[in-house]
Amino acid sequence: MKNMRFCSLLVVAILVSVVVSGCKKDGTVSLRAKIANFGNESKVYLDNRTPRWSANDPVNVNDSLVLLRYSGSNPVLDVSQAPTYWAVYPNQIVTSFSNSRINLSIPQVQTYEEDASGRQVVKAPMAAYSRGEELSFTNLGALLAINIVNNAYGSITVSEVRVTASDIALWGDGYVDDYQSDNRKMVLTSTPQDHNEIIVRGADNASLNFVISRNNSKTVYVYVPATESANKYSITVVATSGSTDVSNTRTQSNSHGGTLPRNYFAVVPFNIADIALPEGALSGVFTVTSGGVKVRFSQGNLQYKATAASGNKWRFATNQWDYVGDATHGNVYENGVKCNNALISSTYSGWIDLFGWGANGYYGRHPYTHTNDELDYGVANSSNVLGYYEWGRNPISNGGNADNTTLWRTLSSAEWYYLLNTRRFNGQMGNGSSYSKVTINNVWGLLLYPDDFYLQSSYNGRNDLTEVPDGCVFLPGAGLRDPDGATPVTNPGSEVSYWMRNVATLTPKKPYLVEATPTASVETAGTCEKYKGLSVRLVQVVE
Repeated sequence: MKNMRFCSLLVVAILVSVVVSGCKKDGTVSLRAKIANFGNESKVYLDNRTPRWSANDPVNVNDSLVLLRYSGSNPVLDVSQAPTYWAVYPNQIVTSFSNSRINLSIPQVQTYEEDASGRQVVKAPMAAYSRGEELSFTNLGALLAINIVNNAYGSITVSEVRVTASDIALWGDGYVDDYQSDNRKMVLTSTPQDHNEIIVRGADNASLNFVISRNNSKTVYVYVPATESANKYSITVVATSGSTDVSNTRTQSNSHGGTLPRNYFAVVPFNIADIALPEGALSGVFTVTSGGVKVRFSQGNLQYKATAASGNKWRFATNQWDYVGDATHGNVYENGVKCNNALISSTYSGWIDLFGWGANGYYGRHPYTHTNDELDYGVANSSNVLGYYEWGRNPISNGGNADNTTLWRTLSSAEWYYLLNTRRFNGQMGNGSSYSKVTINNVWGLLLYPDDFYLQSSYNGRNDLTEVPDGCVFLPGAGLRDPDGATPVTNPGSEVSYWMRNVATLTPKKPYLVEATPTASVETAGTCEKYKGLSVRLVQVVE
């Protein structure tokens, strides 16, 4: 999912086993029922991320309906005495037992239910087999938590949710047969062409009809029974706002190498608003002030080509992980030739992306300037803000191509500090919460999580990503350029250095930067000489 950039997935918790002690009477036996090796958001209620049984849960034991009861603190199933027991939850799943296999038929329509407290009931299928007096139930698939956000309409009414996978079957006939290990999973025998879509509706196949008011959200949990080979899901939320159809579909790539194994729990952030993004802007929204100012980042770092034939062209990098680097490092080419920041000049025909502070092309502060005289670079106004020397005032070819001072801009030091250190994410702040250090397509850098992103698993230190999780921003470690050094470009591929738009109030009034390395903490209060060449990443304010 593009973004199932499933954006890293939550590793499941293991419940402590319940000690077995059954009792027999009049040809019946009371089996202890436990949930083994279950995901944090599985089985029946989503109550403080703890899976648990509830009284009267319907279980099929040896092809008979049994309602679970509690004996003290122990969940118990009362059944006829037999040499072996096979069981499936919930009872509504059609089952039989033959050839040492539990045969199941997973329905296409899943039912959304709530308990008296408004918690969603998730009847994620489980199976168990035993020759003793305990049935240890294990999950047969994974759960998708589709977090539907409404930030565009007065209110929306959701009637159903659909999940489609083009490369696997999601419902139909299948079986479970591995009882000697904890690898039990549903093996579907249905074909993807006919059985590749799951629909979530209300009880008795009625519409969901739940309302989400503006700036609020609701999560729908969908059980996915066979996921080991699913690469992408298309998720459709069918909804209306008044009489207007506001249904929306998005594709989510799997962020775990094309797999979503049994017991995994994956959160999919889903914005119901079908917003046409401004040219060059990413979808993720980031709050950057305590007053609620929100921004979207540009699709990539700012790049510039100086030769007359290009018309002094500005553009955003095609991919978030693109950076120019030097003759060896970097991944930006022009006409098949490797671009190189060390060749910076007014006649260089390649792209550069490391600029002196305020070197935006206005008032004699040229982007290709590489002297070590700070007077050749931008001058902050009385409020220590870049002002007329802002890079975003240039027409950017793939960013709206407009010459103005309001469309794009850089963030200030206070905004960067709030974004990285104050803004709450998953109830926490700072490193490992709102951002992490990762490697994407062999490029190291800093990954920023948008406001509505739900962390699926820890991304920190990941080096196997091939795409940026949906809505996230990736700042490649493009290094920095030093006009005095024997090696003009230093630390390409291993240092994040990005200009902020203001300078320090104390003398010397050096501009601020965001900087990080694989081993050092992220710094938002450091300053740098104006003549150093650093990366620039622009933002656009969200109205």
